[in-house]
Amino acid sequence: MKKLKKTKKTKSPALKRLSAGAFALALAAAVSGVSGCAGVAVINPPVPASLTARAFHVNAADMQVSSSQKIGIPVELAIADAEARVTTAPETTAPETEELKAREIPETSETTKTPAERTTSTTESVPSNTGTAEPRPSVAEPAETEPPVTEPPVTEPAVTEPLPDAEVKPPYDFSAPVPLSRTVYNDDYFADALFIGDSRTVGIQLYGRVKAYYYAKVALTIRGVTTQRIIPDGEERLTIAETVKKYPHSFKKVYICFGLNECGWDMRTFRTTYEHVLETIRGVLPEGTPIYVQAVLPITSAAARKSPYGINNTKINNVNAELAAMCRDGKYYYLAVNEDFKDENGDLSAKSPDGIHMGSEGVRQWLDYLKCHVVNESLYEWGE
Repeated sequence: MKKLKKTKKTKSPALKRLSAGAFALALAAAVSGVSGCAGVAVINPPVPASLTARAFHVNAADMQVSSSQKIGIPVELAIADAEARVTTAPETTAPETEELKAREIPETSETTKTPAERTTSTTESVPSNTGTAEPRPSVAEPAETEPPVTEPPVTEPAVTEPLPDAEVKPPYDFSAPVPLSRTVYNDDYFADALFIGDSRTVGIQLYGRVKAYYYAKVALTIRGVTTQRIIPDGEERLTIAETVKKYPHSFKKVYICFGLNECGWDMRTFRTTYEHVLETIRGVLPEGTPIYVQAVLPITSAAARKSPYGINNTKINNVNAELAAMCRDGKYYYLAVNEDFKDENGDLSAKSPDGIHMGSEGVRQWLDYLKCHVVNESLYEWGE
């Protein structure tokens, strides 16, 4: 094969961009007789796959190569064909009559080789797929935007948060006296209260000046609640029990106090009689009406010495113990009001004209105790 004619060694800017691989590809195509027409396949030799993977761009106007008589087609057309194969631009075929602008091709080691040698050397210089690839600038690919998927709303069952633990209500302890209440009431608290008792209850009516119902009489005993007709009702008189039965809705709370005049009684008889009265009253009142049983207040030691009935604080204490047991068993409210009236010796501490009955000061002390010892039934567990 006739060697290509050497040209002057002047450097062309376009050839600086032309790689040895693209030039060898063009010469190989010319030798194999590839037509410059589009759509003609390469017959021999095939273009190495490693070459087609590399992108080169050759501007045919920047160079001139002499035609070879033995090859049969102009070299410049082969170059144009090779350029169309290795670039991404649309394939174009330059007219055969167009003369390329003369450019000198610098002599390199590649120009002195035969097309086959140049093809072999180019193939060896191309890095394999398994080697270190030529670094390429990273291109940020656009993020794939998927259409939003609208899922049907999921209706979860409502979560009911557990409520804070409610205050545990203790059962009311009927074996103990009524405790100090959270609320201190005023005198209006007694407007619908019924006081039942003896001469000491009469003293509350006289000196307390508190509006309430008073069914009391001097020297009255517990037995007289059901036997003595002391309550006027029109033209007739009724017992206390009969009056409560006739007007049960008039009373929202009951305070009863007996025991001083019964100190000489047998305690069994006293308790049985008292229980009968309480059951009778409870039976005619609306259900849930509170009944407060008051302890017997002490007396002074001087009054005890003068008593013709032998009344003293020892007997009073025994009566109170029986009252407490009766309230525990019968589930009545026991008011230990006597404890608020004892001095260090257990005698009556309040001022009293006779050492037994209260004056206005003692009555006010008594009422004050009652107003701050009220059972709030909503604070307790009562069971069924």
